[in-house]
Amino acid sequence: MNKIFAVLLLLPMLGNAAEKQPGYLKDDAYEEPEFAPGASVPKIAEEAMKTRDERIQWWVDGRFGCFIHWGVYAQLGGVWQGEKVHGYSEHIQRKCMIDQATYASEVAAKFNPTGFDAEEWVKLIKAAGMRYLVITAKHHDGFAMYASEVSDWNIMDATPFGRDPMAELKAACVKHGIKFGFYYSHAFDWGEEHGPGNDWEFNNPGGDKNLGGRNWWDDPVMGKELPRIRENYVNKKSIPQVIELLKKYDPDIMWFDTPHKLPNSENWRIYKALREVAPNVVVNGRFVYGGGDYVTTCDKPAQIKPTSEKYWEAIPTTNESYGYHSEDKSHKPASDLIRLLIKAVARGGNILMNLGPRGDGKIDDPDVDILNGFADWMAVAAESINGAGKSGLPVQAWGESTAKDGTIHLQVFQWPENGRLRVGGLLNDPDSVHILGADYEVSMKRLDENTLELRVPDKPVSEVSTVVTLSFKDGFQTLEKARLLDPAFANELNVFDGKVEGRKLKYGSGARGWKADNHKDCLINWVDGKDSVGWELYVRETGEYEVTACYHGLENGAQLEVQFGAGTVSGKTEAGSDVRQVLGSLKIPAGKGKLIWRMMDDDGKDRVHPQALMLRQVK
Repeated sequence: MNKIFAVLLLLPMLGNAAEKQPGYLKDDAYEEPEFAPGASVPKIAEEAMKTRDERIQWWVDGRFGCFIHWGVYAQLGGVWQGEKVHGYSEHIQRKCMIDQATYASEVAAKFNPTGFDAEEWVKLIKAAGMRYLVITAKHHDGFAMYASEVSDWNIMDATPFGRDPMAELKAACVKHGIKFGFYYSHAFDWGEEHGPGNDWEFNNPGGDKNLGGRNWWDDPVMGKELPRIRENYVNKKSIPQVIELLKKYDPDIMWFDTPHKLPNSENWRIYKALREVAPNVVVNGRFVYGGGDYVTTCDKPAQIKPTSEKYWEAIPTTNESYGYHSEDKSHKPASDLIRLLIKAVARGGNILMNLGPRGDGKIDDPDVDILNGFADWMAVAAESINGAGKSGLPVQAWGESTAKDGTIHLQVFQWPENGRLRVGGLLNDPDSVHILGADYEVSMKRLDENTLELRVPDKPVSEVSTVVTLSFKDGFQTLEKARLLDPAFANELNVFDGKVEGRKLKYGSGARGWKADNHKDCLINWVDGKDSVGWELYVRETGEYEVTACYHGLENGAQLEVQFGAGTVSGKTEAGSDVRQVLGSLKIPAGKGKLIWRMMDDDGKDRVHPQALMLRQVK
């Protein structure tokens, strides 16, 4: 690139955000919201909750969205000066402590994604069954991926690209019927001298040095920085850019992150500014503590953590980074991600699946393959996802179930070898049964008051999930608590579907960490011999079942015990990740009962993180 051109791009970026302000903004007059006496949320948020159900309905009906992390960091692909950066590639500026002038001249000034095609992206996304798109308008590096009038640190002024990809994506989404919105990092900005987070160059709070602690505004020294950050960052960049995005692009959804980098009073000021401009935009829960229309669960979930929230969304990513990482080849099979989507919908939630396009503007080939895998499955099964939700049935040995408009969709992950598909917990018979994508007459037989048996063909429609649809004219009744122990399958009793009892024992976030000692797709803090996880079961025929414990072993020798009625099996743990250990066989009598898993040591040591029990009938 021409050096003179790079310098010309750099110069405006080094100016303060306050130097470039569009006329429609209110300058510094962003007042704090009003609270009713004793209230924990302001009046404007209370009013917003009154219309939440109506506002969020399109999001509920969609169930499946596309999350895109794309910024100037994409061209680095997770590598800086020949060194691979471990973890999220979009955090490369922070991880490598790149000063702002270098980041501008060596990263932004060379960003020219000429391969970007909004139509191409949106067509792939729509075909995959996604119904909304959320893209990073500004991530933590503070760079605006749109034509910002608030700050020159944007794609039109600081790169040679010369186009507004956000405007192009918005137009493509409108054309193809996809809801559109932005991720905006409102409380964390490494590119601003007065923004929280950059402590390697500006010594600001909110960074890895932990200057002033997590709640730095309460610190006697760093707390003195709040007026500076409030005036020069929140008032002159964060709030103005939020308003700018709302007014210029009219998004359907705004997705925020890292509210802990600012005091909640500042987050509420930003919230107030947003709601005054856009009362009907959907807002996620990482905006402000106590606000938002729905809860966003953990990053990179492998399992769905139980929640009592009415509206929630999980955000898996196709590999282990949200931004494009050229060295991360850990892409999940499309089948795993499809099944995660099914699990989320079956539990009443959404999936916002992330992918990170390359620096040339193209979606990376492994991500295209994953999207195409979704497209193949959704071409047959979309009606079981879009607009669907909980069925009320328990988890089944063969898979999950979703429901919509008086119809139950059985999501069969494991097809029965004997042609008999038993549905546990269904109390009344459907009026009709059919298999999506197959012309086959399914017969049914009532085995007992809780169990219906379907005769299905020898082969499934899909190896991922074949959808068997049960239609009811007058509704259906289910037995949600007790699940059928099915002798035809290996029965996986996942801890995320069990009942946890204990003083410290709790569900992990559901995420898979980078390292084996950081996995959270399990229970954690299992340190008390009185703690347990249990599952209510019902069994049609007495049988002997081999019991396999699935866990992450932190050390050897912890005593595990599994009990059903008077029968028990036990064993000592082995150190390692994803251990699969046969504990022995249990004779399980016909009837109802509770299977209980305990760790018998009572010394307060964290020795094992349980994932699941597998029960397979011994022939």
